[in-house]
Amino acid sequence: MMKDVTSRMMHSVAGDIPEPNQPIYDRLRWYINMRWLLLSVISLPALASLYVGPGLVRLRGSNIVFVAVLFAMNGVFYALSRLRRSVAYYRAIAVGIVATDLMFITYFIYSIGGIESRSVIVYTLPIIMSSALFGRLGVYIAAGCSALMYNFVIIANYYGWLHSPKALTDQAHNGTYVVNTAVFFTCVLVLIAVLTDFLTRLLIEKEREANATAAALRRAQAIAKLGSWEWDVPNNQTTWSNELYTLFGVPRGKRAGTYESYLARVHPDDRKAMGNTIGQALRTHRPFRFEQRIVRPDKTIRFIHGEGKVVTDERGKAQMLYGIMQDITDERALEVAKGDFVSLASHQLRTPASGVRMLLAMLRDGYSGPLQRDQQHMVEQAYEANERLLRIADDLLNVAKLESGRIVLHPREVDLRTWLETLCVQQKLLANEEQQKFVVDLPQKPVLWQVDPARLSMAVDNLLSNARKYTPARGTITVRLQATAQSCRITVGDTGSGMTKAEIANLFGKFTRLDNHASRSTDGTGLGLYLAKSIVDMHGGTIRVQSKPGKGSTFTVRLPRPTVTK
Repeated sequence: MMKDVTSRMMHSVAGDIPEPNQPIYDRLRWYINMRWLLLSVISLPALASLYVGPGLVRLRGSNIVFVAVLFAMNGVFYALSRLRRSVAYYRAIAVGIVATDLMFITYFIYSIGGIESRSVIVYTLPIIMSSALFGRLGVYIAAGCSALMYNFVIIANYYGWLHSPKALTDQAHNGTYVVNTAVFFTCVLVLIAVLTDFLTRLLIEKEREANATAAALRRAQAIAKLGSWEWDVPNNQTTWSNELYTLFGVPRGKRAGTYESYLARVHPDDRKAMGNTIGQALRTHRPFRFEQRIVRPDKTIRFIHGEGKVVTDERGKAQMLYGIMQDITDERALEVAKGDFVSLASHQLRTPASGVRMLLAMLRDGYSGPLQRDQQHMVEQAYEANERLLRIADDLLNVAKLESGRIVLHPREVDLRTWLETLCVQQKLLANEEQQKFVVDLPQKPVLWQVDPARLSMAVDNLLSNARKYTPARGTITVRLQATAQSCRITVGDTGSGMTKAEIANLFGKFTRLDNHASRSTDGTGLGLYLAKSIVDMHGGTIRVQSKPGKGSTFTVRLPRPTVTK
């Protein structure tokens, strides 16, 4: 009972798993179709030879009738195979075909001399097909019947029970020769059966392994909501796995179509970006990844993550793109819900913390009367702790907004020299309190650039705060601005503790904090550099890091000059 339930569950997950007896339908029809070709190849040259060899005129009529009967019988079997579709019915037709083949091959051997006939090897065909249609038992039955029928012909000729119309040798009446021939060809047919059985079992085992692997792959794709695809670029034809049809809501019998028909299923707002991704992959031949929305026939929208690679020919021309697509709609919904929760929690946390800041500031500034030294120190500590809490809340809010797409840049033309100089004022004061040297190197002329100054300030301020945190007293922090016609660079360097390559590799991840004893502060969420990189990415720029342990670090923000569109 449990086994049947499990089997049905596996079938429903796997999709179109072939039924157990499916091979008999395909193999029998293949055999019937191949018989047209085999009959033509074997019989037509034989008939033609009768018109060449002397003294064979008397055999022409009978052989033409023989060949005509063979073709007619194959037509009957072809028609019968189209009438019904059941395993028992197809097996009956298969028995009839194999039996007919054995009889006709035996008659053909009898008609052309029997004992010396090279046509004995033709018995191989029904033996092989018996293996494909009936399994190993069918192989040995077909081989045994072949041996019995052949031996009957040559023994009957020997004793005079039959008289072949055409004798090729006088040895047909040599008893020793007849016995040797019977034993030899019987051994040959048995050997053919053994080899056929071995090869068939080997092929069936490989077929089972391949089917099991394919079924496991289909189940895995169904569970992961993941499908695979290929695009034949020169012929502009796409091929999808079964799960991809399910993902797009398209019937599985329908052809996947062209690249343009696929692009028509992509959300209109994502088509241009998807086209750019594919175009760049075709130009550069590099692996690519993408996220997009698709519109299914029922008008529902799904979020898709995809990855792909390019296959080129010897001349470096793209011939095929292949890859996978995965439905991430549920994951995206979870991310949005998580972001909304973090945003709400952070906002609710920030509201009372702002009130605490105001009250602590009033106490610190003496609005409730003078404080004793110990009281003043405790209020200062409480104020700093509350400031850290506010910074954590701000970071969480900014990350939630960033990942939900609610942070939108509002670029305008800004003099980066003046902007950076203003940004460094507060950081320079804090550095002086820590006995750090703060150097600002700015160009002589204004540097006009299209940026969102508020968002970019958030990114660079995080770099400056990190530099102060990891630079010891009497260390140096250097801020430099450089500009060319195509790009500008903002460099923040320090002479602090530096980082290893392993630390740099994970530096811009969320909640990444370096376990560094040289840090002057232990507060922070590990979100600062993640936010900084995200904001720079939104500007189309990059952040690069150079660092050595004990030698300090240098962060370089590169911003390309935006393309002006009219």
